[in-house]
Amino acid sequence: MQHARTLLLSAALPFLLSACATSSWPTFLQPYQMDINQGNIIENDRMAQLKLGMSKEQVRFLLGSPMLDDMFHANRWDYIYFQKAGKDAPVQRKFAMFFDADGKLERSEPPLNELSTLPLNTL
Repeated sequence: MQHARTLLLSAALPFLLSACATSSWPTFLQPYQMDINQGNIIENDRMAQLKLGMSKEQVRFLLGSPMLDDMFHANRWDYIYFQKAGKDAPVQRKFAMFFDADGKLERSEPPLNELSTLPLNTL
């Protein structure tokens, strides 16, 4: 009889514990989720200072090193920013800088006049 009770309890234990999923707990009892910031954190005022014809060094001074500096596309720099604040939905901002053969800023995607107002996109 004792073995049957132990067997029954050990079989029921996973089902009982699965009812303790953290999503069903009140928010003050849920575990802490750390903020995650990855990539280049770039302020809008810095992006507003970008001008066509700037050198690579000037762009790097304003925006920092690009996240992606592809050896197959030496004249393209990609900037990516990803943020997940606690339990909120993750957001990201992406844009690319294109340089001519002399290393001068030729264009960007999206265009420079839209960069300073570029929103953080929810993933």
